[in-house]
Amino acid sequence: MATTIINRSTFNVVHKKLENTEWVSSLLTCINKYDSGFFPEWYLSMLFQSDYSDSQFSIYDAYGLTCLHSEIGNGNIFYASIYLGETPSHDKRIQDINRKLKKLWHPFRGVFWGGTQFEDGVIFVDNPIELSVMTYEGTEVSGYVSGRFPLEVGTTSIAKTMHYLNSGAKKLARWPYNSDYIYLLASRT
Repeated sequence: MATTIINRSTFNVVHKKLENTEWVSSLLTCINKYDSGFFPEWYLSMLFQSDYSDSQFSIYDAYGLTCLHSEIGNGNIFYASIYLGETPSHDKRIQDINRKLKKLWHPFRGVFWGGTQFEDGVIFVDNPIELSVMTYEGTEVSGYVSGRFPLEVGTTSIAKTMHYLNSGAKKLARWPYNSDYIYLLASRT
């Protein structure tokens, strides 16, 4: 239900702006960059991961990627990676994922419960850690964060990532399939 509401609100925003040719042009530029491999795979997986082929990257995905890429480039979203040395198992293998998360070291702790609505689990950061980003202007911007990061393992929509970073805790932990890294993202507040 929550995912449906998030996707519907993205649909509504995109359709309201389709009359603005400059805005549509920026989405088409994003689609072309995506199709040409402009964005590194780790970067895309940090933000979203789909179980469909590249040809199905939609205008809604382009909207989300354009928004998030802009926020990152303007220094409004920081991130860091935690090397775990393990890739996530399929979502239905809850015990196996939790066994892998036990390998996290202080100040990190994680728990996974799975499901298709809301978050898949949580990563706790017990002490403040530095997250940073390099802006479009080449300036490094950073901030210290701690606390609870909702965890999304494997596939997730870019609309859901936007939801996490724009509301509530304004944080997200992403552990994409085929990745040895868990990415921590936080909006600058």
